[in-house]
Amino acid sequence: MGKGRWIGRWLLFVATVHTLFGLVVFWDAVEGIADVGFLYAVEVGSDFFGPYFFILWGALCYVLGFTVDALERQRDPYFPVSIGLSLALFTVVSIIISPVSGFWTLLPAAIALLRRAS
Repeated sequence: MGKGRWIGRWLLFVATVHTLFGLVVFWDAVEGIADVGFLYAVEVGSDFFGPYFFILWGALCYVLGFTVDALERQRDPYFPVSIGLSLALFTVVSIIISPVSGFWTLLPAAIALLRRAS
């Protein structure tokens, strides 16, 4: 892919699909968390733990997507090696741990960030 402004937008797309999918699939858990009152609603081992982190990852992906998109908007964008390296490491480890997952969708962004790193 070229050097156009696509990496941040791709991450925002992944975040949107991930979050919407999580809200639909885990709606019962979301309602359960709301019923408990949010505060201390998610404990390790509870039925809410997995859905919570699934939806939380979507939110974190938004943060990364908006950040990368802001960098891409610069006339002469500077991409720290640490962003690409961190995303690549996270993605590879996540794929190894859970190969049948959506973590594969992060590979294009990770590779592109590493290639553009200053």
